[in-house]
Amino acid sequence: KRRYMGFDVHGIGTSLVGKRSDREAREQMERAVELREITDDQKPWLLADSLHELGRVQQRLGMPDAARDSLSRALEIRERVLTAQHATVEESRAALAALDLDD
Repeated sequence: KRRYMGFDVHGIGTSLVGKRSDREAREQMERAVELREITDDQKPWLLADSLHELGRVQQRLGMPDAARDSLSRALEIRERVLTAQHATVEESRAALAALDLDD
């Protein structure tokens, strides 16, 4: 049951991002990361997805250090479990590059 909770919380977080409720989205994505850290050992890319979304929200909330940490973790996981040319690997690289441009 906990495994599905990670999906549910991640979905709620991403739907809030679309509505620009970033503070609520951050809380939901932080919870999704917590749940996925303890339940998704077999599917680390799911944790990476939540970390990536959390990083994007943190960036919009003016939390560049936290965003960099989340996005870097997402990229590290994605590079480890996916091919270097995978679209989500490129997505994480681009998000980190955009964050560096904001500095």
